[in-house]
Amino acid sequence: MYEQLIPDLERELGAGDPETLLSRKNQAEILSETRGPEGAHAALESLVPDMIRVLGAEDVDTLEARSLLADLTGRTGDLEGALAAYAELLPELGTILGPDDIDTLEARNAQADFTAASGDLDTGLQLYADLLPDLHRALGAQHLTTLVARNIQARIACDHGRLELAAQLYSDLLPDLTQTLGEYHRETLIARFNYADLPAAAGDPRTSLRLFEELVPALEDQLGADALETLQARDRIAQYTHDLGDLPEAIRLMASVADDMQRALGPQHPESRQARTLLHQWRTLA
Repeated sequence: MYEQLIPDLERELGAGDPETLLSRKNQAEILSETRGPEGAHAALESLVPDMIRVLGAEDVDTLEARSLLADLTGRTGDLEGALAAYAELLPELGTILGPDDIDTLEARNAQADFTAASGDLDTGLQLYADLLPDLHRALGAQHLTTLVARNIQARIACDHGRLELAAQLYSDLLPDLTQTLGEYHRETLIARFNYADLPAAAGDPRTSLRLFEELVPALEDQLGADALETLQARDRIAQYTHDLGDLPEAIRLMASVADDMQRALGPQHPESRQARTLLHQWRTLA
């Protein structure tokens, strides 16, 4: 729809008309949902300067576009750029929209997530410790944004080696996710994925193997056989099978998932490369 509408608006109203700019913003939001971060990032990079020039940097629609651009910048891998954008944006969101506005809170969530993803796990955990009470107070414990933030906080704790904390966070979170969103909602499945890694991290790969074997059918059914999370879960099954000493079965499982990763994700995707590397190492040992 917007592919046809925007040229008409630019011709009739001009490229800098507010209605044209808002239509471009709506198009970018749809692209981010349907084509992923790469599909919308370029559109927003060209749009945001125009919105700042015409509407002003502190206009509500401009702030929303800047927030989405910061999020997509991080999701396309430029964590430094995303964190710089949030450092500039968050004070304005807090002042103009208010500290309890959902856009402000979601921006803080993204900032904390990208901070941890950049390698600064301590700061990421502290940002979540500061954020979660505000989410509970402003949105409620069962709000999707609150549940997503709790999910990420638990994952960061796991990545940080805080296994007891991560286990407690997931034990509290999973019943809330299941009750609020359902057993097969994406967030519930991702939490189950992260939780399934914990026993192996604590020295119990057999329990992790069982949890992932139970999880893969749900991932395939709800997210698709070629979804990244589904392929990663199958990769985990192969790795934990290897850890338990069944090298021939681990090679068979990894060969299968490596082929599917190369087809679905591309040969240069990090997961594809890692799967091929492990497969080569295991075949050398066989």
